[in-house]
Amino acid sequence: MTRKIRIALASIYYPCQMGRYIWEALLRRDDVEVWAFGPFTNTLIPWSDPITGVAGMHLPASYVRRPEFPMPFTVPPTLNYNMAQVNVPWEPDLWLECNAALTVLGRPVGGKYAVVGTDPHVCHYNKERRDADFFFNMQPSYMQQGDILLPYAYDPVWARPTEVAWAERTQDTAIVGLHYQHRTALIDRLTRLHISSVYTIGPAYQDYEAIYHQTRVGLNWSSLQDMNAKMFELLAFRIPLVANRIPALDLYFREEEHYLGFNTVDEAVGCVERLLADPVKAQEMAVRGRAAVEPHTYDARVQTILEATGLAPGDRIKPR
Repeated sequence: MTRKIRIALASIYYPCQMGRYIWEALLRRDDVEVWAFGPFTNTLIPWSDPITGVAGMHLPASYVRRPEFPMPFTVPPTLNYNMAQVNVPWEPDLWLECNAALTVLGRPVGGKYAVVGTDPHVCHYNKERRDADFFFNMQPSYMQQGDILLPYAYDPVWARPTEVAWAERTQDTAIVGLHYQHRTALIDRLTRLHISSVYTIGPAYQDYEAIYHQTRVGLNWSSLQDMNAKMFELLAFRIPLVANRIPALDLYFREEEHYLGFNTVDEAVGCVERLLADPVKAQEMAVRGRAAVEPHTYDARVQTILEATGLAPGDRIKPR
């Protein structure tokens, strides 16, 4: 009997975070054994409440998945490999670090060491690129020499196509996420035009999906020319998408065929009005968008990691 691939997975374990999707995709495989470790916050996440402005929100306990070895959460969030090394139950084939602004102490010994840079639009990752055998970059627009491209994706369990009929959906548009100034300006304009919207932060997983299943037109406006996860998720929900134009979109999707693009609030409003005025064409675009995004699951991203590191059949990449 072939031994399973042993992966020690490091992340900041907020109730909602990018590493969670990588973790879930690993757990869905029958050829992988995972030991998760890192700073653990239980229900706390450092998002600012859009009403009070206070940093730090508590999300539902149902969102929480506790790692096998939770570490204390500090500011800044710190990952101590020496502590992990003496507690890991077996020698990993791969130390896989999903790094979202982690301060890393030390470097793992034994096994291959790969880092997934989840936020290269706000983090430099100089140390991680220097120390890791493999560095995966989740933002096409922020690639550097030696990086391995690993774009965001959607989770097939929590981003299923909506089955709610267009006329029965409860809102015209929605943005679930951080309340950036440009997003707020867009929602305010739509509200003045009596276009209904859900604009909130906090819902994740099945609750996030439920909101978008009741939405006629999905809105996305990233912050720093980053191709965020919402781009993939909204297409996966099979709802028509209005998204800000960024260069990386052309790598995967085509404007007018899979989504409508904009650069300004005025353009975005025009795109929303156009889709709401023609539900048939809007839903045809949503079907095309869903077909285009179909391969881009976190399961596929995990397969890329395993192939690149030589732990699964496929293309192998030499360590850095």
